[in-house]
Amino acid sequence: MSRPRKTIAKGRSQLHELYHKLKRRGLKLKGRKVAACKAANQTARKIVHAGTVNFKNVAAALGQWSFPPNLTRRNVTRKGLNYVFSDTFGLLRGPQGWSVTALTRDHPDFSRMLSGLLDEMAKTDGEVAAFAERGWTTATVNKGRLGQGAARHRDSRNVGQTLVVSVGRRVGGCLKVWPNDPGKVDVSTLSLDSCLTHDCRDRPVLFDGRQAHEVTSYEPLPGARSATRYSIVCYQMLGWSEAPPAVLSRARLAGIPVPSKTSRATKAAAEAKLAQQAGDEPRPMCKQCGGEMRKKGGARWQRKRCSRNWRAPQN
Repeated sequence: MSRPRKTIAKGRSQLHELYHKLKRRGLKLKGRKVAACKAANQTARKIVHAGTVNFKNVAAALGQWSFPPNLTRRNVTRKGLNYVFSDTFGLLRGPQGWSVTALTRDHPDFSRMLSGLLDEMAKTDGEVAAFAERGWTTATVNKGRLGQGAARHRDSRNVGQTLVVSVGRRVGGCLKVWPNDPGKVDVSTLSLDSCLTHDCRDRPVLFDGRQAHEVTSYEPLPGARSATRYSIVCYQMLGWSEAPPAVLSRARLAGIPVPSKTSRATKAAAEAKLAQQAGDEPRPMCKQCGGEMRKKGGARWQRKRCSRNWRAPQN
């Protein structure tokens, strides 16, 4: 279902007000350079066709890509910074419903390169292979700014596991995750003693994006003038199965390994059958994310809210 027009108009007015507020401060926001994105897409095409998808070549293609200021991701913007650099490839739910982002349609070879990097990592990592086999719908590409990583936040539109990998020359920029995050407290009150630190440079990290996480600051390498950090975050969006089949097909043509609805339903039916044979009561699956639903009280299953502890289908 699409959002009400009043909500859409309110969001646009807030962005419009923020843009002019920054402009009054003397901050010049530069738009996207289309020529740079086309050059990056051509570089990605050569990398994919030559079969040389690796961290070094992907970092070179990302260095050519033009990131415009993103004012909408306020939850990941550090204090003192007004915007971040990030783009989204694959499926996205907008005011008019589900669609494939314009960047994916205009630069399909770039999205194929991102998908190819996960395939290369899956050859040597079993957990990444299982993640790739389940499929994902959306990839967010981030570029670090002024040595600052993403602020502490929780993702609200992710389902299941999230995969993140970063490339670039720098020192720092690690990922911190709070695996015991209850999800009901403010992220600023979480203790640093309860977090896990992952070095995701040239190596994939799997975690639950709905739990609090942040990215530490980073510095240039010894002897270098500047530091670069690009991160690729792949995940399944909440409610992706509601997207029209034509939209899903268009995403697959661009290299996005969107899961199949048929295989998803088949796995759910097989798990229910095994539960019946074992004598356990099969739990109904949430239509939005495929997770097991929980009981609201007595013999009634809670319908509109699925369990937070989503269990990914086992292969």
